[in-house]
Amino acid sequence: MPDTTLDNVVYIATGGSHCLGLQQNGNVVAWGCNAYKQSTVPDAARNITAISAGHRHSLALTSTGNVVAWGNDRYGQISVPERLGDVVMITAGRHHNVALRSNGTVCAWGNNKFSQCDVPENLVNAVNVSAGPYYSVALKSDGSVVVWGSTHEFSARRTTARA
Repeated sequence: MPDTTLDNVVYIATGGSHCLGLQQNGNVVAWGCNAYKQSTVPDAARNITAISAGHRHSLALTSTGNVVAWGNDRYGQISVPERLGDVVMITAGRHHNVALRSNGTVCAWGNNKFSQCDVPENLVNAVNVSAGPYYSVALKSDGSVVVWGSTHEFSARRTTARA
């Protein structure tokens, strides 16, 4: 039986109406709204190194580089791509997710209404990723930033570059 107390938490993530905690031993605890089972941590979420919470879904990264997702799948946000592996970073947007692989490539899945999952083909050498509500961002090893999806949230004086 997993530890469901909030002891030994080393990292937290918040979603639309739920929270996740990553414990020192690699277990995940969750609390808050559970209408879509986003707070019901699956058995597969063991030996976790990172967590992220979307609007009504949750993500966890295993120590072996695999992604575990649970909660609402209305937009395919918990349908992790079959061949996704060797992941070193995860991030959840409102209804989509982005994963960074160790080779610097990026994968995104879930709601693509604003092209937030259409990773630019020439995006390589990424070292960090982040998912906004309707857009995605990657930081490349040369310090440049790539943004895709809905960018209406940004002012006309953008400080970002596109791939």
